[in-house]
Amino acid sequence: MRKVIKVMSKKKSTLCFLLILSITLSAFSLTLEEAFALALEGPEGKLLKASSATSDFYYSLEVNSRYTTHQNLSIGELKAATRYQGLNVTSTYNILTERLDTRFSWPISFFSPVAPKRAPADVAISLRGKIVNLFFALLENESSLPIRELSLEIAQTEYENVKREFERGNKSVNDLTLALSSKQKARDQLEQVKSNYVENLSDIYFYLSLPEIPKLTYDYSQPFAIIDTLPLTEEDSQNLDFPLLYAKYELQQIKSQQYPQFTLEGVVTVDNLSVASSYLGVNLRYLLVDSNRKSRLQIAYDKIETETIQREIKERELLKQKKRWLSDYNNAVVALDTAKVVLDETTELYNLVERAFADGLVHEFELKKTKLALQQAQHQLKVAHHKCTKMQLVINGLIPYQQQLTPGIY
Repeated sequence: MRKVIKVMSKKKSTLCFLLILSITLSAFSLTLEEAFALALEGPEGKLLKASSATSDFYYSLEVNSRYTTHQNLSIGELKAATRYQGLNVTSTYNILTERLDTRFSWPISFFSPVAPKRAPADVAISLRGKIVNLFFALLENESSLPIRELSLEIAQTEYENVKREFERGNKSVNDLTLALSSKQKARDQLEQVKSNYVENLSDIYFYLSLPEIPKLTYDYSQPFAIIDTLPLTEEDSQNLDFPLLYAKYELQQIKSQQYPQFTLEGVVTVDNLSVASSYLGVNLRYLLVDSNRKSRLQIAYDKIETETIQREIKERELLKQKKRWLSDYNNAVVALDTAKVVLDETTELYNLVERAFADGLVHEFELKKTKLALQQAQHQLKVAHHKCTKMQLVINGLIPYQQQLTPGIY
């Protein structure tokens, strides 16, 4: 569908865009947080959750049978196996003899170390980054549409004025050519905004599996403040510590092999619905000699030393990265404050020109140019808000840093 949109002619793109606009007049509203939730239930979100799903519990069931010429059915068995953490249970049911054998084994860890746990990974971080970019790109497409329409109207008027003056001999061919080029450029920009809007809407419709076209909403009144520092979080420390902790765990595993290893075992046999036999025992394993133990210990010590150095390097790089995030966020906040000042000044200018137009002091063409400046200031304020939100999401670990650098198409 995306390829079809890209090769769509300008006329078809405009008609499609107008059709979508008519639909959105009655569409439901959708916030960014709601878009995140819907994305997890969409096709890519379901795939992410399915691929990341893990469980300590395992089970299987199989049928084992054999037919021979001497005996129609010589073997007929049902086998089931279950594993949860260290506990293993297997059962075999013989269809011919109606005999059920169940065995289990469970390692008893008196001396075995406990493996460290890695901080849970956020599998949806990349998907949220895509949704953020599409969400704000659509809002900026909608905001820039009236700007491009008014720009085309102004360029058309300017071209007609230059054309009229050219016919009177007051303008050169170069003046006329430049005016025509400006009009054509304004028309192309308007068509580009419409095309981008349709494509972005198609993408977000796919990711969210929406029943109808949404009307995106965003709170432009939410405040943003300068942040002084951005320290490491608990999750950051866990991710930094894990490789070193795991290297120490591997060392302890090697050392624990010098101690006895115990396994609790048991068998229960059921024949004709009654327990025929059973036993419970302990298996002892003790490694007396291991010629590779010394070299494996040295490798483990070397790995701990390497991971210690790597942790320092990774922490320094992460702090540098967070410093960049902090700088980008604070710059976005400053740009937002500047956009607010520009909007206030432009609004005041527009009000002055509007009163002058009402008094007959300025031409309508000048009023339209001032209105265009006001719309551009309003648009830039929205863009500044979007940049602040993106960087805030990056700082909070909800979207990757690369994602917020992807520009929206205005």
